[in-house]
Amino acid sequence: MEISPQELNNLINNLRSKRWFQSKSKEIISTKIIDSLELSKELTIIFLEIEFTDESKEIYFLAVDPSQYNFQDCVQDNQFIFHWLTQLSDENEIQTENKAKISFLENKSSLEEFKITNNSQFHFLNVEQSNSSIIIDKKYIIKILRKLTEGRNPETEILSNLNQFNLNFIPQLLGQIEYRIGNKSFLLASIQEYIENQGDCWEYAVNLIENYFQSSSELKDFDNDETLQSVIQLARGLAQVTAQMHIALSKVENASGFAPENFVDEDLQLIHQEFDSEMRKALPHLAVQNPRNIFTELDELKNSFNTILRELVNKNVQKVRIHGDYHLGQVLKTKSNFIVIDFEGEPLKTLEQRRCKSSPFKDVAGMLRSFDYAILSINKKEQSRINKGLSNELYELLRNEFISAYLLGVKNKNFVFQENALNIQLIKFYEIQKAFYEIVYEANNRPSWLDIPVQVLERLISE
Repeated sequence: MEISPQELNNLINNLRSKRWFQSKSKEIISTKIIDSLELSKELTIIFLEIEFTDESKEIYFLAVDPSQYNFQDCVQDNQFIFHWLTQLSDENEIQTENKAKISFLENKSSLEEFKITNNSQFHFLNVEQSNSSIIIDKKYIIKILRKLTEGRNPETEILSNLNQFNLNFIPQLLGQIEYRIGNKSFLLASIQEYIENQGDCWEYAVNLIENYFQSSSELKDFDNDETLQSVIQLARGLAQVTAQMHIALSKVENASGFAPENFVDEDLQLIHQEFDSEMRKALPHLAVQNPRNIFTELDELKNSFNTILRELVNKNVQKVRIHGDYHLGQVLKTKSNFIVIDFEGEPLKTLEQRRCKSSPFKDVAGMLRSFDYAILSINKKEQSRINKGLSNELYELLRNEFISAYLLGVKNKNFVFQENALNIQLIKFYEIQKAFYEIVYEANNRPSWLDIPVQVLERLISE
């Protein structure tokens, strides 16, 4: 496919405004279309490779209208979705301009077959995600990945293994679409069952917390405050589902890369390396935002966690597969339950890192940080109207309720300590590491939110 430098520049400028374009803070040195596929005169799929000044490269999956001078991404377009999916379901495989193949792989173990017709209805989700999601006929949800990564995708891998347990809080994987060139394969999309829901738990939690702040100037007694009770019940319910998810993941033993293993010395080295790496990436942004020097405190803090990490090996604690990017936005609220979605892992991590076994406390820390974000985002919007002490008290209450319910749900499991004091210390370690990750993420995606993880890191360190 031929495209002029000006058209390519217009396309890049359009991409920079998208949530799923991850490297907004990086400088681009070159771009090129490495493959394409014409679906119709008005729609062409392109695979765009972008190289940055740090020598990293990223590949993005796009659909464009070549007849338009100002190239716009057309993935969330009825005609694209219809043409692409019907062609794939009819032929199962399409060849690209570069002799690569786009294939539809149906999940044979699924109870439902994916079908699309001329009367199919499409609903595009206008939410901030690292992908594009479309609901079809209120039966299926197709999630299209925009930044492509070579290798087996964690989400389709986890879903296909968890589906054997028929869990009512995990959607069924119906199929996937892959791009294969030579011996390399990239997941383009997953097709899952759609479960009717009331939206994600982020919006649900924010609404509950806002209602509570509007009615309260101080933390009231839980049993006598209906609004506060609703927030606490949300934390407890999510903790119970989280515990069930981790127990199920620990039971997948017949699949490659899933069987639980004891932590060993090499794992501790990797944990330290990951913590150091997250810290180093966050420091440049922290130096700009942070009003006081906490670098010395960070070194002291890191050393203080050596003992608790050593106990992972001494007490034969096991590592298992985890969600990897667990927060309120990754859980949907239904009338009577929760649905856990998006098992891809943290978008800034490599595929290898996202598929690694780890401590489930990483997920616990992610959800705790999300509750913190919900409270602080309301404070950010309302500015000084909300009492800071009330915010801190509410977070501590939610944190304690979530941890207590979770630890009760996983009691005596091999992937946690028998001593809750050790569990709580390890959770704090992963909370701090998550805050480092959030600093880098916000700097690249939502600079106006950068102050939230920075002030959270300061609080965690001071504690």
